[in-house]
Amino acid sequence: MKFRIYVVAVFCIIYVAGASAAPIENPGFEHGTLLGWDSSGTGTGTASVVGAYEGIPLKDFIPVSVLNGGVRTTYEETEGDYFALLEATSTISQLFDYTDGMVLGFDWNFIAEDEIQYANDYAFYSVSSDPFILNTTSIDRLADIHTFGDYKATGWEREEYLFSGVGSAWLTFGVVNDPDDDEGNSKLLVDNITLTEASVPEPSVIALFSIGLLGLGFAGRRRKV
Repeated sequence: MKFRIYVVAVFCIIYVAGASAAPIENPGFEHGTLLGWDSSGTGTGTASVVGAYEGIPLKDFIPVSVLNGGVRTTYEETEGDYFALLEATSTISQLFDYTDGMVLGFDWNFIAEDEIQYANDYAFYSVSSDPFILNTTSIDRLADIHTFGDYKATGWEREEYLFSGVGSAWLTFGVVNDPDDDEGNSKLLVDNITLTEASVPEPSVIALFSIGLLGLGFAGRRRKV
């Protein structure tokens, strides 16, 4: 009888500890590759993983004549050793599970290597129940040349997204270059993707955890008697 009580109690606690959604694979790109990410939706551009990138200086307008002369700033990862680099028109996507109240967070940096009179390149992310399709799936723009300015870099910024309900979703990051202008290839850097569980557990989870603790306490009491 004592053994059965222990088994049930431990099972309840293990179940609670394991009641979390499937995590995002390779969230910080620390494999040094795009392992776990689908880049098949990439258009004319490329998606890769790097340890550093030399781009336009932070939030400064740099005339093309000066830019071509070698004025650059080195951008490094926000955590670990690597980050994703998307350029021209390219995307990376991954399917994952989420629970109610979970928070998605990620670091991003848009580098606009063009000017609005010729193009309005933009960076975005998307959370969708279906695989991402460019120009079809709803997106959230992170930055574009029209609102941010010509030849500028945003620097690393942090974005968060709150989930409601339970399910699966496709997370997509991308950068799009104006199809009418291919002179400058804007970039999107992505790093430090996190999924944070809701701070308040559901009532059913609390009940299971309580049963587990009571079971262990009851078993311990019987052992002392």
